[in-house]
Parts: sequence; structure tokens; C-alpha cells
Amino acid sequence: GATQSYLDASEVAAQRPPVRVCNAVLSALVSFGEVEAANKLLSLMDSGATEPPNGYSLCLLMGGYGRQRRLREAAAVWRRLRESGLVDVVALNAWLQVCAQCGQLAMALQAFQQSKEQPLGLNRTLDMVTFATLIRPLVDARSD
Repeated sequence: GATQSYLDASEVAAQRPPVRVCNAVLSALVSFGEVEAANKLLSLMDSGATEPPNGYSLCLLMGGYGRQRRLREAAAVWRRLRESGLVDVVALNAWLQVCAQCGQLAMALQAFQQSKEQPLGLNRTLDMVTFATLIRPLVDARSD
């Protein structure tokens, strides 16, 4: 009867797509330049229609904005990453790359300096990729 026509909350939650699947779709959308569609998917993830986004989800979208030189939107995602406590070395590298793509080397240096000043967390995990992500655009800018 009528009680069979709807699913209870636990069944709905069990059917939500996992974040891993959503991230694969986000990655595909961004790689094809479909950043608006990726943003809509992220909104669905935020709404509870899927598992919630993680730091990697946000990095994918931020990188897509960076490739399109949409610094304002990328910066909003970076701010969300920071405010959510999701900044790790991968997120930092993605933000440095966005800054470089948008010609904002001072902004990249500022983010790098802030990460070095953190007492324990991120400062310990800075790696060679971080330095290469930061140094390459600086060398390129100097040689122009």
C-alpha cells in the first residue's frame, strides 16, 4: 500500500552515490572544461543528494576555475577549503597552480608563506611538488 511507495531515510542514504564516484565525474567534467556542470554537481553533493564533498572534490573544481582563469571563483573555493580545515599539501599545490595560471604570483607566495608559518600541520608536509609548483612560474616570470 501507501507505506511501500516511499523509502525510509536509511534506504535513501544507502543509495546516495559515494564521494569517490562523484569525484570521478567531477574530474571528467573539469577535464572537458565543463566547470559549470562540475559546480552543479558540487551543489548536489552539498545538498545531501550524494555523499558530501571532500577536499579533493573542492580541489578539482578550484583547478577547473584556474584553467579558465576564473580567479574569483577559484579563490572562493580556496577560502572554503581553508575554512573547512581541508587544506593539505595537495590543496596547497592546487591553489599555487591556480595562482600561477592566473598570473597572481604574489598571491601564490603569500599562500606558501602562510603554510610555512603553521605550527605543525601543513608545514611538515610541504614537498618537492610544492616548491616546483611555486618556483616554475617565478622563473618564467623573471625570464620574460
